[in-house]
Amino acid sequence: MAKALAQSPSLWHTDLTEELCEIDPRVQLRMQAGRYETAIFDACERTLRMLESREALGRIHFQPVSGGHDWAWWAPRLLSGLKEFFPGKLLEVSDHAAARGDSPR
Repeated sequence: MAKALAQSPSLWHTDLTEELCEIDPRVQLRMQAGRYETAIFDACERTLRMLESREALGRIHFQPVSGGHDWAWWAPRLLSGLKEFFPGKLLEVSDHAAARGDSPR
């Protein structure tokens, strides 16, 4: 299973509807866009509307975010998106050091 997370995708200047329809059925795609990055947000919604009658829609999900085109939401949403894709215990830095045999500093 392949997974992709697209934050603030540049769909406002490139129509990728046909390409998205042709993605491998094993691919899961999450698109995230801030409500205040209007052109990008609107393009994501428009793309999803164009995919409504297509099989690919079930593999493509849109997550609206309260924010603009900025790091304020990208970093935390990247982490939560990765956690969605890879559920389970996240490896802590100290766990990683212990697994390598390093002692914490």
